[in-house]
Amino acid sequence: MKSRMGTLSSRILRAILLVSLVTAAICSATAIWALYDTIGVKEQRDLRNSLLLIEQGLPQGASQDANRTAYLSSLGTEEIRVTWIAADGTVLYDSRSENAALMDSHADRPEVIEALAKGEGSSSRLSATYSEVTYYHALRLDDGTVLRLSSAHNTAFSVLSRLVIPGILLFIVVVLAAVLISQWIARRTIAPLNDINLDDPLQDEMYFELEPLLKRIEEQRERIQRQTREVEEQRRAFVSNVSHELKTPLTVIAGYAELLKAGSVEPQDVPEVSALIFEEAGYMRGLVDDVLALSQLDEYTATGNTTTHALRVDLATVAGDVLARLAPFAEQNQVLVDLVCTGDTTIYGLERVLTGIVYNLSENAIRYNRPDGEVRIELSGNADEVSLMVADTGIGIADEEQPRVFERFYRVDQAHSRESGGTGLGLAIVKHGAFYHRASITLESRLDEGTTITVRFPRLS
Repeated sequence: MKSRMGTLSSRILRAILLVSLVTAAICSATAIWALYDTIGVKEQRDLRNSLLLIEQGLPQGASQDANRTAYLSSLGTEEIRVTWIAADGTVLYDSRSENAALMDSHADRPEVIEALAKGEGSSSRLSATYSEVTYYHALRLDDGTVLRLSSAHNTAFSVLSRLVIPGILLFIVVVLAAVLISQWIARRTIAPLNDINLDDPLQDEMYFELEPLLKRIEEQRERIQRQTREVEEQRRAFVSNVSHELKTPLTVIAGYAELLKAGSVEPQDVPEVSALIFEEAGYMRGLVDDVLALSQLDEYTATGNTTTHALRVDLATVAGDVLARLAPFAEQNQVLVDLVCTGDTTIYGLERVLTGIVYNLSENAIRYNRPDGEVRIELSGNADEVSLMVADTGIGIADEEQPRVFERFYRVDQAHSRESGGTGLGLAIVKHGAFYHRASITLESRLDEGTTITVRFPRLS
């Protein structure tokens, strides 16, 4: 059988590998972001501490501007930028500019606005190329001016861009490790499954989650074995019954044919002997027809082919045709047959099989009736189903025999059945035909009062 989903081990391997890679990616991203965020917080804190120290060393007084500028000039470094800003945003000093007066107003800078309003302010801004981020911290001085420090650092993106090649190498190593580990885990996981003994699935220790499945397999195995034995027994019984049923008419035919061949039959007895041979041959023909019908129904059931060639069939029409064929037989047995139809009696199915159901039920009702008896056939339909009921006033069936009447070759009255021409397969054909159409069968009967059999067909499309 071709697998469309791949092997279980490969699926486990892919699942473990995918989870490993996703987990590694999430953890790496989280770690980088946390590190980057930690760096930003630390940088802002360092800038603030430096500002507080610078504030303490600033020359005081309005006449100390020149001294302040000289003092601030001594503080600027390549890493730290020092900017002194007036309350109106004019830049009074910048360690990165030789002529601060020509610089744009800083009144719109977030950190400056916040410092003027609250005493301190901080912010960070990305460069145009997103390769650097600059951290700012501003402090409002007693004279209303603002002192600001800033420092630039590489962004997480730029850091990552430099780590591309090492990252790729690390990724390859992680993938290879994940593949090897996944293969090992997959083999370890699948090994017990490969060792399951399907002849006795419960004998070995297995994963707890698989216990319901293994119990189900064991139940199915036992059921299949039991059904196999039953089918084999039924097959042997069927062959034996068919052989037995054919042996009697063949013996009669062979015996009378031998007498005719030897000329041992008086001329006036030849018509009677020929009639007996014809009767036994007819019985054999009916038996063979019933056996073939059952075999075909068995084939439908075995293959699950219960919808192919299904057409709309009107059971009322089928019943009318059947009763027309059985009219001479009913007249011969002095039985009155009545057909009543109400509602829509059309269903989807095989007309040949449905004819067999109606014919065998009707024929049995006539055959096992009594002189001046009655057979009532009722067909009714509703939105969900079509019901076929066949009731007679015949000999009836004992309670203990009712469960077996649908078995092959089972006869309630062996002598009467054989004498009247019954093969013992009629109700078996009814049972299998009903199963083919997913119909249900109910039987009600009392000795010497009659029998009623009802078949309910669902309206299948």
